[in-house]
Amino acid sequence: RHPFFTCAAGRYAAGAVPVATSSLESPITVITDGACSGNGRDDSRGGWAAILVDSGGHEVVLTGAEAPSTNNRMELMAALEGLAACPAGSRIALVKSGIRRGSLKSSPLM
Repeated sequence: RHPFFTCAAGRYAAGAVPVATSSLESPITVITDGACSGNGRDDSRGGWAAILVDSGGHEVVLTGAEAPSTNNRMELMAALEGLAACPAGSRIALVKSGIRRGSLKSSPLM
């Protein structure tokens, strides 16, 4: 069982939340991952993904990419974008073992 916390506010202005995420029902599990080829070099390419799954089993997949980038940046972007896409007030479980052990470990969200 994953620890839950409550989103204080969404990233999007009222009425601007994408329909796909605004219809998700709490609790929401956010599964994230990020990676980078050529980590930290000028020619590096990174990508991230976040999958949001609500209590009814509905899924929303978010993806993104940047160049140049780093592995850490892509891991964090996946988590941040996944959380930002959740409707305000949602109960959320963030699932990514690397994030939980890494730089967000001391965050009050975990």
